Amino acid sequence: MKTTTFVVTNDKTMKLYTYNRVSTDDQKIGLQVYRERMQSFCIRWNHEIVASFEDEDVSGGIPLKDRPEGSKMYINLMQHKADGVLFDNISRMFRDMEDGISTANRFTEAGIKMYVSDGSSDPIDIETESGFTFFVFQLMYAHLERMKIRKRTKDAHTMRRRNNLPTSHAPYGFDKVGGKLVPNQEEMRWVRLILSMRNTDKATFDSIKDFLNDERIPTKKGGTNWTKKVVHGIYNYHSKLQ
Repeated sequence: MKTTTFVVTNDKTMKLYTYNRVSTDDQKIGLQVYRERMQSFCIRWNHEIVASFEDEDVSGGIPLKDRPEGSKMYINLMQHKADGVLFDNISRMFRDMEDGISTANRFTEAGIKMYVSDGSSDPIDIETESGFTFFVFQLMYAHLERMKIRKRTKDAHTMRRRNNLPTSHAPYGFDKVGGKLVPNQEEMRWVRLILSMRNTDKATFDSIKDFLNDERIPTKKGGTNWTKKVVHGIYNYHSKLQ
């Protein structure tokens, strides 16, 4: 969680969390743009940013409560440590219809406000026809974009495999060198541990994820935000190679 020193005080000030999610390297270029737009929004409408949460290399298809920073923010919001959450656009917050609608309903029931930085001073109110229509339309568009991205990625990977080429990203445990996959010995050390914990110790993927995070073992891209989905994927991939 990243804190900020930006504070505005008056009777109309809302204490807000900001949230950003990026899943690929090219999206990270726009991360600073998102931050600046959200801060400009708070300056314009006299709101206070009390904390900022950012999930990097996290798919929008993962429910908000299951993301490393998203889960922390969700818990704090439900404990009413802030009045609401500000995000640059709905796709940064949600890319899944079910998660978006269910989370929005829980926020509404708890009195938590949702703001978008390209919107007005009013929060999204899904209990009104206009607010609900806006939210669902934007959420549907984000969901469809995720479906298109998944299809393009799947098609590209299928084509590369047909031509005996590695996919764009080397799987955990390997590096891509000269167009070929070669074992990464340090990562293979943790691959063997994951397989052993699962097969021998009968550990759950959640407990393996917690262990890797507690030990601050770096992920493929150098972070330490392991998720159950990532651990499960590594296990499935390397189990097939045994």
